[in-house]
Amino acid sequence: IIKPSFFAADRCSHVIKRIEVLSAVTKSNIAQKSKKDRNPPRKLLSDCEIRGTCLVGDKLTAFAKRCNKSLMISCDFQWFNMDQDGNERIIPHETTASYVVKTQDIGTRLKVVCTPKSESGELGQQVAAESQLVLSSGLPSPLDTQDMHLETESYPRLLDWKIEMHDQREYVDPIQLSYIYAGGKEGNTLVLWLREQRRDTNEFEPLLEGQILYQPYVEDEGRRIKINITPMRIDAVAGPTYTYIIDKLKIPASFMAEVNSHLKKIFQGIRVTFPVENPDMVGSRKAIVCTKHYIEVVGADGCIATNFVYGLGLMKVKARRKLPDRFQIKITNPPAHPVVHEFVAESMRARDVLVILLKRLVVYTPNSIPNPE
Repeated sequence: IIKPSFFAADRCSHVIKRIEVLSAVTKSNIAQKSKKDRNPPRKLLSDCEIRGTCLVGDKLTAFAKRCNKSLMISCDFQWFNMDQDGNERIIPHETTASYVVKTQDIGTRLKVVCTPKSESGELGQQVAAESQLVLSSGLPSPLDTQDMHLETESYPRLLDWKIEMHDQREYVDPIQLSYIYAGGKEGNTLVLWLREQRRDTNEFEPLLEGQILYQPYVEDEGRRIKINITPMRIDAVAGPTYTYIIDKLKIPASFMAEVNSHLKKIFQGIRVTFPVENPDMVGSRKAIVCTKHYIEVVGADGCIATNFVYGLGLMKVKARRKLPDRFQIKITNPPAHPVVHEFVAESMRARDVLVILLKRLVVYTPNSIPNPE
């Protein structure tokens, strides 16, 4: 009787020890999992974008940007459909960087997810990109054209195209368009550049036509740029119009730092002077002096030119696009007879800094100029 009792006690002790060991292992696993959750996959890619046009039959290509260009990375891709409600549907067997738009994609958006992997097999954070709305190819049916022998292969279209510009969208660098044309011999393909008329609106005004390169300038800052491309065959047959909108252009960081430095001085009551020239005034060499409430145009000797003290609320400032060192100050009082004075700055940078500064001073009420800091 005693022996089984002793055996049972020993067995119970063994079970308790085993439970304690399992409990310790479980706690260790939970701790490791918690530590893993606190350390998400490393960021190997900075961004991903889809290039190409969302027309049936055209090819889209995903481009991923590495955070560290010296690091060798391979990428796995997966394409999805997205309906108008944002619901995603995986597209089977579409696991490469390129995807050919299909008829069933019409009315949806396409999404690609890129999973990076380092040489050591480490998986990085996923990055994703979404396309614009997929449209039909825009190819006319035989009943829609007078040319009954027109073949799809000869219809003017773009196989691919891309936009190259400053990686931070600063307006100082040119915007370059390139494309691959297909559909017979190319004629005068139409390229139209447009600019947002007012910030955060969908109204655009024409800027430039017929060029594949556009050089932005300070007046484009804070506005979106639209590009319309209509491929044209040599016999004047036009293809579909491809549209791309570039997000708001930015002021170079170094320019803005200089503007903020001047604003700080003006806010402290210090007069800030910029040397300029004015071909229309007696004595071309001048200087513009900025204060909280007004600007002065003074001569080379420092004397104030008669009738050239302007209240900030009575003027508009505009840079000249084709003349990179020139800008205009328009005096709007009296409104029926505004006066425009043109000035020449020492350089494009000096012009832009002064124009940005004056635009900010104009919109500030005299007693509410903010401290840049």
